[in-house]
Amino acid sequence: MNKSTILRQITMLKIIPKHPAFVLTKDLYQRLIDDGFKTSTRTVERDLHKLADVMGLINYDSPEGYKWSYINHARELLPALSPSESLLLLQAKEHLKNIMPFKALQSLEPRFDKAEATLSQNTVMANWQDKIKVVQGMVPLIVAEVSENIREDVYEAVAQVQQVKINYRKNNGDVADYSLSAHGLIIKDYVQYLVASKLSSPDIFQLFKLSQIQSVKRQFLDNLPSADDVSVFIRSDVTGFMISEEPILLKMNISGPALNLLENSKLSDDQHLKFFTGSTGRQCALLTATVDFTYSLVHFLLGYGKLVQVLEPENLVDALEERKTGEVF
Repeated sequence: MNKSTILRQITMLKIIPKHPAFVLTKDLYQRLIDDGFKTSTRTVERDLHKLADVMGLINYDSPEGYKWSYINHARELLPALSPSESLLLLQAKEHLKNIMPFKALQSLEPRFDKAEATLSQNTVMANWQDKIKVVQGMVPLIVAEVSENIREDVYEAVAQVQQVKINYRKNNGDVADYSLSAHGLIIKDYVQYLVASKLSSPDIFQLFKLSQIQSVKRQFLDNLPSADDVSVFIRSDVTGFMISEEPILLKMNISGPALNLLENSKLSDDQHLKFFTGSTGRQCALLTATVDFTYSLVHFLLGYGKLVQVLEPENLVDALEERKTGEVF
């Protein structure tokens, strides 16, 4: 087999999609011609039949000609992965499994399988699961279940910029039907939100928790245009519940785990730490940073108790004091 034949077959295999998607023989032939290969439809079909068993190809006849696909569990023509690349892929899978639709991850399964195989063959990395742990920065929670069909339909509607009809359970338990333009998604910690606007008010963006959507039906109609930019809405930290639209200059003394965290990560690009020794001999720091004034910030600071002493601004000090002393129940 000469070099040109090998290159042609490799190129052809890269074009073929996974079932249920397909490519026609005539389209494969045209793609090869466009890429500069000299061949014929007869040669293309002969090559496909030869490679079918080895590469896991399936075909079925149609009025347009033969349709070709990889079977779902077929091994794809993938380059070798290094151990570090394999680790990265498998960590990504672990992180995304509760966020992305199952079918989206399933399409990457051959790559995950290759990563697993690479690590299992490496004696040093064979037990990689026992050597790496991603620790959450908050109390681990059990994620609210989201129907896989609902997740897939919502993601697809957002990707295609299309309308949906949903049956939605509100926070008070009432159920309502909405016709929406699906504009975007926000994933915050353990919660996924659909950013959408009602057809009756296309300029007003609202959030709908995926876990509270009872059913969804794609309409295959384009979204109604909105006067506002969804990217601006998403960047506005809407899930953090802004207390003030203007950023604040935060000044606070920190120590212990709070200092350890903010030494290694920043609240903002302009964060500055000035270290000093506290009255008990413990290492402390005066932190200054320009941050958004949100309830998320308030809850974050309250979580560290006496290890955080907020000095400025006054409205943040008041908000913290109100949370500490105000009546709730």
